[in-house]
Amino acid sequence: MRITNAFPPLADQVTDFDATVVKRLKDAGAIILGITNMPVMAMDVQTSNPIYGRTNNPWDVTRTAGGSTGGGAAAVASGMSPLTIGSDLGGSIRIPSAFCGIYGIKPTENFVSGYGIFPGLGDVNRRTVRAMASLGPMARSIEDLKLCLPIIAGPDGYDAMVPAVDMSPKPKPAYKELRIAWSDNFGDVPVSNDTRKVMRQFIKKLADKGCTVKQINPANFDFPQVWETWGKMVDLQINVNLPSSARFFMYTMGGMERRRSPLLQMVYPATYDKFIEECSRREIMIAHLEQFLMEWDVFICPVAARSAYKHLEPDDVIFGYNIYHTPIPVDDHQLNYWMANSAYTAPFNTTGHPSVTIPAGYSEDGMPIGLQIVGRRWHDMELLDVAEMIDAAAGDYREPAGY
Repeated sequence: MRITNAFPPLADQVTDFDATVVKRLKDAGAIILGITNMPVMAMDVQTSNPIYGRTNNPWDVTRTAGGSTGGGAAAVASGMSPLTIGSDLGGSIRIPSAFCGIYGIKPTENFVSGYGIFPGLGDVNRRTVRAMASLGPMARSIEDLKLCLPIIAGPDGYDAMVPAVDMSPKPKPAYKELRIAWSDNFGDVPVSNDTRKVMRQFIKKLADKGCTVKQINPANFDFPQVWETWGKMVDLQINVNLPSSARFFMYTMGGMERRRSPLLQMVYPATYDKFIEECSRREIMIAHLEQFLMEWDVFICPVAARSAYKHLEPDDVIFGYNIYHTPIPVDDHQLNYWMANSAYTAPFNTTGHPSVTIPAGYSEDGMPIGLQIVGRRWHDMELLDVAEMIDAAAGDYREPAGY
């Protein structure tokens, strides 16, 4: 099949092997219907590219479907397919799931093999992205997520980062045994009134079921530092593939752009010592969140600052990266593009924790609002079981009109 990565130099690329996730699905009897749309090299939270154009949201075609798995989310939400696979480095499964009103899981990092993903971009046996990225399913029910994830997960003989994990069913807790932490405030990044209202109604339904709920953020978890670490880890794993002259140009000319958001970072010069420094800082953050989740069964929070917004065109494109200066409106606030979209998702890429997105309610103008349910690393199937209970008690899945 023609696999372009939405990247014009690869517009005619036809691969001669299947990625592990594709092979495992086909071996299990899945029928591949087609390839869904994405932004160039999956590096945006809207879905548009020079080869295939733009993906619309089935709830309102004037709005974004999110990204980077926007095509997959729109296909599942509109009934074209019951299942799609996405990748998530900063919200690329969770944001389109929330914007299109479907379910998705960003598994624990390295829970699913990345072998064969993004073919044509470098050597398949030379892997620079070793942390923070995940591959996972998106569907119209948690039941379908639970069906798919064990099929695609686990060691494959190619990706040595993927361990064997026990995915056998565990006893489900009763609602009165569930301890749920929640927050709608990460580093004072505002969320819309609609999002806050949906969140509080959602939490009340869980409390009415007998769950213990508490509004609290993880201790010793400084969100600006978490966002900055995410940005530096992205740069040290992805942008190091750029020619040295391009990196120098990005560093010298991109300072103003980086000042717009703590998520936009660059480490220059990129040295081994600096990479180890960021990995070490990241590991401390992982430990703090893991300690928090040993006290609480799950942590519930928004996916994005608001529901899907009108399609927004980039102000510039540099080395394939879309540059946005136009802010995203969140009620009376005007938020930086990346903060409005990824401030609530990127922290769980920084730490590699699994997160399930479920439709929780709707904005006043009828757009879906999703919430994410975060659990302990490597406990993905248990998290799906708990998310299924939470969805039964408080979720609000609907189909978009006309589909």
